[in-house]
Amino acid sequence: MVNWLGFFNIDYVYEFKNEQKIFIRRHVSGYASKPELKELIKRINPAKIIPIHTTNPEKFEEMFGGKVVFPNYAQPIEI
Repeated sequence: MVNWLGFFNIDYVYEFKNEQKIFIRRHVSGYASKPELKELIKRINPAKIIPIHTTNPEKFEEMFGGKVVFPNYAQPIEI
């Protein structure tokens, strides 16, 4: 695994034991980055984009314009 992480230049926390690099941990957020979201939405090409679970829903409108539908509390969205 350490060789694999090194091959892709992925940083991780490690320590040396007996002159061998030992993996400790790698932080992952579980959230997609902006470029990853753009690529995913480009590939899927949805008719509508409904941003939820985000602190910056306006960024979706900047990137995708008229495809973005903002949800309103307790209001249905026609899809």
